[in-house]
Amino acid sequence: MKILHINAGEVWSGIEQRILFIARYLKEKRVYCALAISPFSPLWEKAEKEGIKVFPLKIKSEFSLPSIFKLRRIIQEEGITLLHTHRSSDHWLGFWASRGLEIVLIRTRHNLTPIPKNLFNYFLYQKATHHFIAVAEIIKRAMIEDFKIPPSKITTIHSAVDIEKFKRQKGGLREELGLSSNIPLVGTVGRIRDHKDYPLFLETARWILERNPRVRFVIVGEGPLEGYIRKLTRDFQLDKKVIFLGKREDVEKIVSDFDVFLLTSKIEGSPAVIKEAMLCGIPVVASKVGGIPEIIENGKEGILISRRNPEDFGKAVLEILNQKEKVKKIVEKARRKVRENYSPEILGKETLEVYEKLHQR
Repeated sequence: MKILHINAGEVWSGIEQRILFIARYLKEKRVYCALAISPFSPLWEKAEKEGIKVFPLKIKSEFSLPSIFKLRRIIQEEGITLLHTHRSSDHWLGFWASRGLEIVLIRTRHNLTPIPKNLFNYFLYQKATHHFIAVAEIIKRAMIEDFKIPPSKITTIHSAVDIEKFKRQKGGLREELGLSSNIPLVGTVGRIRDHKDYPLFLETARWILERNPRVRFVIVGEGPLEGYIRKLTRDFQLDKKVIFLGKREDVEKIVSDFDVFLLTSKIEGSPAVIKEAMLCGIPVVASKVGGIPEIIENGKEGILISRRNPEDFGKAVLEILNQKEKVKKIVEKARRKVRENYSPEILGKETLEVYEKLHQR
């Protein structure tokens, strides 16, 4: 059994982290696993450092003939038997490159972004792909409903977090920002993209500050909407209250200094960032969307908000800031749940089980 992951992404996100966890686990188990990815992807450097085999593959589009031929050559020369794809473009690329070859095609669906319903996608999803991995049960249900894929062809495996890396440790964020130790910090981590709904984050910040002007808000990440969100921050007159840290490599230290982790997304799969916060012992307030309710039971391991309403989010944040004793029970349950269910070892083990079943067919 020889596995090749292909991924068109050139950013560091939950998708790339998941691929690295799986490749690392397979390497430890002495199972051949290689990656065909862009040399400009942060995943390339991280994989190379760990001795994971990488092949340069620049995916400009799902119909790029040079990319298709190059991928096909890699598959044939390396004797690949299982091709694992992650995004729409590399899914199609993998399909074209593997035509006529004895190879198993797998796709992981990482989010609930709607898939266009057309004859081409029906063929790709219903006929051409041998198996799917969904990162949350709600994604599995959507695929069954939208494309009538048999449940037996879909396995749910949630995303993982680095258990050893994300242990609560004071990272000196307040000192870096020049804030006193008693200033409440509410923060978030993620690409600044539409589905993360940063405007709602800012609206919530404005609502909270009207009631507690001492609170400061931190955004960690970068993305295509960063300019717009920074302008919106100024328009809301929040530029002295909301701090943009950009892309950071020491996220575990930053999150550990938050008093509340606030996630206002419109769409999510199985976000690693809330699991990281839970593991750090930081209480989470998040949108009740996607696979988040599968991770957090409302009121027990965090607080989930059903409506796109800054007042609802704001009240939940202030409740956490004002009820320290109640929060202790929530964060301990949350930390235990992550340790027991979302380790890289569990992700690797369950993914390998899927590979072995497909290989034995």
